[in-house]
Amino acid sequence: MGRWLFGFGTGLIAAAGVLYTGWLDEEPAGATEEELRQAAMQQQLVLLSQQEYDKLLEMSKKPQQTLEKPPVPPADQAGPPQSQPQGDALPKETAAKPDEPKPELVTVKVTPKMSSTAVARMLVSAGLLDAENRFVDKLRAEQKLNRVRTGTYQFAKGTSVEEIIRVMTTPPPK
Repeated sequence: MGRWLFGFGTGLIAAAGVLYTGWLDEEPAGATEEELRQAAMQQQLVLLSQQEYDKLLEMSKKPQQTLEKPPVPPADQAGPPQSQPQGDALPKETAAKPDEPKPELVTVKVTPKMSSTAVARMLVSAGLLDAENRFVDKLRAEQKLNRVRTGTYQFAKGTSVEEIIRVMTTPPPK
């Protein structure tokens, strides 16, 4: 029994030594750029180059421009009320005035199993929120962290985070 145990131990040590020295000669294989992009897509993340990242940081440090609401016409001059589809965050005043330039619309798609953090990242990459936004904190404060509804949404650039949360967490009318 003792010889068998000694032989077994010696074999383990020899095998470990061969494997250890064989692996030291090889450089560890890193992931290729394509593998990183595929992994990021699966996790619903976005890869940015250093230049893109620096540009995004620069843009987030600039003061945000506020959109002024156009004056509301008196009730006797207003036309028929405009209906607004679910998920569209355009103010009704903007939709009623054809001569004013329309704000740029951005379409975003929330997929099943998407976390609130992933939704916030998507909204940042779409240009609807700045990188320093409090989207997830506001969802948590309103106890709506898990209430973001899947679907495709259209928002005007400059839409407030509160309005985005309201639209994304309110079920459509039945």
